[in-house]
Amino acid sequence: MISVLIPIYNQDVNALVSALHRQLTQASIDFEILCFDDASEPQWQLKNTSITHLDRISYKELTQNLGRSRIRNRLIQEAAYETLLCLDSDSKIISDSFIQTYLDSFDTGQVINGGRSYPTQRPAGDELMLHYIYGIQKETKTVAQRSNKPALYFHTNNFIVNKEVAQAYPFVERLSMHGYEDLAFATRLQQDGIAIHHIDNPVEHEDIIPANDFLMKMEESSKSLAVLYKRKEIMHTPMIKAYEFLIKTKTVNAFMKFYEFRQKSIIANLHSRRPSMRNLDFYKLYHFSKAIKQPD
Repeated sequence: MISVLIPIYNQDVNALVSALHRQLTQASIDFEILCFDDASEPQWQLKNTSITHLDRISYKELTQNLGRSRIRNRLIQEAAYETLLCLDSDSKIISDSFIQTYLDSFDTGQVINGGRSYPTQRPAGDELMLHYIYGIQKETKTVAQRSNKPALYFHTNNFIVNKEVAQAYPFVERLSMHGYEDLAFATRLQQDGIAIHHIDNPVEHEDIIPANDFLMKMEESSKSLAVLYKRKEIMHTPMIKAYEFLIKTKTVNAFMKFYEFRQKSIIANLHSRRPSMRNLDFYKLYHFSKAIKQPD
């Protein structure tokens, strides 16, 4: 018995839900698919109402946007079954044995992360390259890489969890901005000795967004990490390590001035066909350092 939980915001989930429904039906188990729309624009809601013709689908349209953490917590509370499969709405099922692989693996632990992949074909537009290259270099990791740092490489886009555990460790709702709710969740699990197992069962990330939108999300996530760092809820990431080096060497202000001097060229590069991940790291570290100085 399994509940599949999909928060939706401005995404067409017809293909995703159809693929899941087909595999769940073939597995001959009791299941439900909960799809909660987080106050999307009307054209997306119109597209997604067609999923209701399938049996064991619960589709709800919320009138007020709850945000990434609150809607996940609500889905968890309303799930009927004890085994929860949590997916992002911009996911594509790329394996015919996706559901069966999770069902065969769930006895290995209470939290299992399947991983993420990106399309093999590079996008045509320059504006999409930043997100694509970031996804390939930073988010697409092997099972061995993810298992070496299970909390750091845990992502909420594709994981399975026991409902009791999910209710005991709700996602942090006080974060109003994008980013790091997954690491905050995984860190708390790890601190309490709850193992996160990584397996090879990825979904493909379909929604590659333009550089402007992607940088906005990176800025928001850097600010979210600063909030969690100041509250001592997350203390170990590559960006925190870089910031603490600046603190130790008393070069925070020098770095900030360096970034501001080179900001135009850095931003131009990040919008180009060959964006530098080092420049993206500078961008994120700058906004993280700036947010650290802001009062809570």
